[in-house]
Amino acid sequence: MSTICSFKLKPKLRKIPKAKTFTHSLGEYIRHERQKKQISQESLAKDFGVNGVALSMWELKRKPVHPKRFQSVIDFLGFVPKKSSRFDKLGTRTQLWRLQNDIDIQEFSELTNIPVKEITRIETARYCKIDNKVSKSVEKLIKNSFVIS
Repeated sequence: MSTICSFKLKPKLRKIPKAKTFTHSLGEYIRHERQKKQISQESLAKDFGVNGVALSMWELKRKPVHPKRFQSVIDFLGFVPKKSSRFDKLGTRTQLWRLQNDIDIQEFSELTNIPVKEITRIETARYCKIDNKVSKSVEKLIKNSFVIS
C-alpha cells in the first residue's frame, strides 16, 4: 500500500534588505572612509587606541564615538563632516559645529552665554548630566546651523 501526500514544497523567498540611509553619524563616516582606504577594523582600532569591538560599535551606531577620540577620528577622516547626526552625543555635535564654523570655545561661549568651563565639560564628558537650560541653548544654536563669517 502506498502513501499519498498532499503537500507541495515551496522554496522560501529571500528577503532583500532595504538599503540603510546614511544618517551622518561619525561612525558611518569612519566606516565609509575605512572601506574606501581598504583598512581593516583591527588596524584602525589600534590607531584610535580602542579595541575592534569598540570601533565596530561606532560604525554600527550602537555606541557613539567617545569625545576623547574625536580629534583622532577627524584626523583619520581628513575632513570635518558638514553634517552631524542626532545619534552623536551633544558634546560631539558641539565640537563638530565649532569646527565647521571655525569658532573657538571662547566665541562659542559668548554666542550661547554659557561659561567656557561648562562647554568644556559638555565636550569632554560622555555621560555628564547637563542642565536642561544649557542643553537647550546649545541645541538651539547647533540646530540653526548657520555659518558665521
